[in-house]
Amino acid sequence: MLDHQGKYYTVKGPLNIPRSPQGHPVLIQAGSSGPGQDLAARTADIVFTAQQSLEEAQAFYKSLKGRVAGFGRDPDRVAVMPGFLPVIGRTAAEAREKLDVLNRWTDIKSAMPLLEERIGHSLADYDLDGPLPDLPISDQGAAERNCSRSWRAARI
Repeated sequence: MLDHQGKYYTVKGPLNIPRSPQGHPVLIQAGSSGPGQDLAARTADIVFTAQQSLEEAQAFYKSLKGRVAGFGRDPDRVAVMPGFLPVIGRTAAEAREKLDVLNRWTDIKSAMPLLEERIGHSLADYDLDGPLPDLPISDQGAAERNCSRSWRAARI
């Protein structure tokens, strides 16, 4: 676009880089929940996820690719980026020792407020070593949904 002036943004002059191969900015979505997978299946080029086992990762992959096809998109056009933390040693025992050190460096008193902020709920009443409880959608989640709605409206 040359000298575009619109409701949501203004651009002077043409963009001096070639168009991306897919014809639009790369859309990356993170989230493994059902609604997160549906959002990714409808819109994402790349989906970031982190599973705790190979079986969970395979189930996520199969579920996502099925949802992508269900939205009429080519499943091969949506990439899955697994999140992982490699801990490398000369032996498995050395790698486990390094992981133990990393775990000892995690300060729960600092980590918990960050986790609570990210999920929008206090976890003070829950067992630290127990599963994360089912929680209602937080105000933070609503704000993110409103933001994405506004962004989609700006794209249309």
